[in-house]
Amino acid sequence: MKKEISILDFNQEVNEIDPLLKSLWIHSDEESVSLFHRNLIKEKLGIEKWDLFNAKDITVSWIENHLAALSLFADETPVVILGAHSLKKNVFEKLCESLVDSPKQVFLFSFSRLDPSWIKKYASLFETYYLKLKMPAFWDFDKLVQYVFEMMGYRIDSKAAHYLYLRLGQSFYEFQNAAKVCQLNYPDKKTLNLADVEELFKSNKHIDRFRLATSFNQKKLSSFFHELINTEVDPDEMKSFFSFMVSHCVKIIDPTYMNSKKKLSKYDKEIQQAARTWNPRQLDYMLERFSELVIMCKQKKDIESELESSYLIFKKKGS
Repeated sequence: MKKEISILDFNQEVNEIDPLLKSLWIHSDEESVSLFHRNLIKEKLGIEKWDLFNAKDITVSWIENHLAALSLFADETPVVILGAHSLKKNVFEKLCESLVDSPKQVFLFSFSRLDPSWIKKYASLFETYYLKLKMPAFWDFDKLVQYVFEMMGYRIDSKAAHYLYLRLGQSFYEFQNAAKVCQLNYPDKKTLNLADVEELFKSNKHIDRFRLATSFNQKKLSSFFHELINTEVDPDEMKSFFSFMVSHCVKIIDPTYMNSKKKLSKYDKEIQQAARTWNPRQLDYMLERFSELVIMCKQKKDIESELESSYLIFKKKGS
């Protein structure tokens, strides 16, 4: 069976998996996601020991010696194949054949932007469960922080999770590292609040782009630029933010992108409202300003005077 789910649904999904299944394949876009859930699978399925192998070391003869060979005293220790996306086709086909009669469970973990081309055949013909874990939508990244911390033994409130998301960005790896930092600093705590994480993560690395986009949608432009003036982030983050705002303006100008969506997100609904609030001429002006700021950031130019100028213009206009 082949299935694609959000990381946030992993717990519910794994509870429905037969612990005696012949084979389980976990795939994700990022190596950190694959590694994190490898450890969780072992714990949740109650596996005391398994043998780890790298896909690059798996050959046809290895499979014949470790999986295909049957005997009364066969070792039934589960096998884990890491980096399974790099398995060669002939090796993969031999693995499929051997799984049918092998006494071993086989767990495969992989990470790449695209599914391996032969996954569909693998999942349909053999006793395996192919589970692709995808990152949640951006509006659920606070929940992703809470999920990572919960899996590592902590309860973290929504304010603390949002604070970490702003400082760490959309990075599963950074969320996991943050939880490890908390384990080192708060070994006796089980619940963390905003004050706890503020103490450990004081630097502001990321801009709350969706909150600022909401201010932009409502034409609160003086407060929009005032906050940017007082935000201390590196040029790459500022460039990324203005690139986002270019895309944001384009969506307001032409919100038809959401016509094919079955369900609109909170962000989509705000785009619809903004399309009624802004007129095309105003949006063209802002689109040009944000594009200029992207270029200035790429060229490593100081944009503070540009932000101050925009702030004063819109403050004077009372917007």
